[in-house]
Amino acid sequence: MAVKNEEPVIGKVMEKVVQQVDSHHELVIVEGYSKDKTLEIINSHSSPKVMRLRGGRRKARELALRNSR
Repeated sequence: MAVKNEEPVIGKVMEKVVQQVDSHHELVIVEGYSKDKTLEIINSHSSPKVMRLRGGRRKARELALRNSR
């Protein structure tokens, strides 16, 4: 999931997705250098089901695919 400046919703979205993800899947979040607190919120979640990456919009899909398990 590519995100940028999603402070109002990213916490709830992450919680809902992580609840639905089984042990064989993960949520890959590519954070696009947000100017709000999106990155802080993403980093505050400690679920092993969440992989956090940083990159601009052009690289979001490439980074997510390359780093998914």
